[in-house]
Amino acid sequence: MIKKITFTLILLLSTLSISAQHHPQIGASGPVYPRYSGTFELGIAQTPNEDPRIEFLPSFGVKLNPYFYIGGGVGLNTYTNTGVKDGSDLWTLPIYANLRAFLPTGTDWFTPFLDMKPGYALGLNYTEVKGLYLSLAAGFSIKKVSLSVGYGHQAVSTEFFGSKITTGVGGFSMKLGIAL
Repeated sequence: MIKKITFTLILLLSTLSISAQHHPQIGASGPVYPRYSGTFELGIAQTPNEDPRIEFLPSFGVKLNPYFYIGGGVGLNTYTNTGVKDGSDLWTLPIYANLRAFLPTGTDWFTPFLDMKPGYALGLNYTEVKGLYLSLAAGFSIKKVSLSVGYGHQAVSTEFFGSKITTGVGGFSMKLGIAL
């Protein structure tokens, strides 16, 4: 378990050092839109009666104007200590659209936002856990660093010992992000 968390953190930190060197064009009245944008988010979600879910959710897309971003991403989520007989963690690969609305504050350095990531998650290990995925959050950015709190839901459809199981796993989350 510790190796998986360490690997995820190293992956995140190494990708943060590989950022686009493109600076937004500045026109007479400020940045020119639309323009490329993206984020890397690392978070933790607490599900009721379960151990936490660790989330890595990058997103790449277009900031259409100062108030709206649309993009998509492929993330990685792990559910620890799931009660599976062999003690293994469950891993999912969420594939999602990312819609983000920025609230005007009149400043360049502080920006509140609302974030939504609807999608579908594929199972990565033998349990084949898969299903609809949704993450809703509210947060703020200070320069290129963001912090958000929200709720994430993972619909689960899998088969254990010949029986099909359909349920949902949801919980409150907190994410730290870096903007490109």
